[in-house]
Amino acid sequence: MKVTSAFEFMFSAAVRLPGATGAKKHLHGHNYRLQVILDGEVDEAMVRQTVREAALERADHHMLNDVIPEPSAANVAKWFFAELKPKLPQLIEVALWPTAEHCVRVS
Repeated sequence: MKVTSAFEFMFSAAVRLPGATGAKKHLHGHNYRLQVILDGEVDEAMVRQTVREAALERADHHMLNDVIPEPSAANVAKWFFAELKPKLPQLIEVALWPTAEHCVRVS
């Protein structure tokens, strides 16, 4: 039987997608939902602290363009995975919801 552990986080950030059309090319914000999924049972306090220190502190209430060159939902999810994987080797997937109706998964 396989066990995975999932943890969710909320953060808010501003983005601007210059190459996009419509409203996305203008400065706007999202209230993101982030889920990290790890293999096995893990220490919740350690995971939450690691996610906060390794990535959320640089994203929450910041301009994502200052952190990620082209902050599309897919690129933001990839960035979280890349930042977290070295510190959380059990990480198997990151899911990011920029809106309630749209989710991007990176594994």
